[in-house]
Amino acid sequence: MVITSSLKSAYFLFLGPVMRINSYIYKRFFSPSKSKKKYFVQLGPGKTNYLDGWINVDSNIISGKLDVWCDLKYGLPFKKLTFAS
Repeated sequence: MVITSSLKSAYFLFLGPVMRINSYIYKRFFSPSKSKKKYFVQLGPGKTNYLDGWINVDSNIISGKLDVWCDLKYGLPFKKLTFAS
């Protein structure tokens, strides 16, 4: 399925604010805290590249398989010092 740039722009125009609120809620209440456990994040897994045991972050809630729905334009929805670099 080909997605036109105007359709993609409309998606982010209407759902962008909702994604931003969702990111805040995830960061505030569900984001892992700093601990000895290691967390792995995959950005943009789509439908076919979902990784079990990872935190899969994507903006495509319609056809993607994900754990966290957000627009990366507003940053990652995780608490500081959650992930080791």
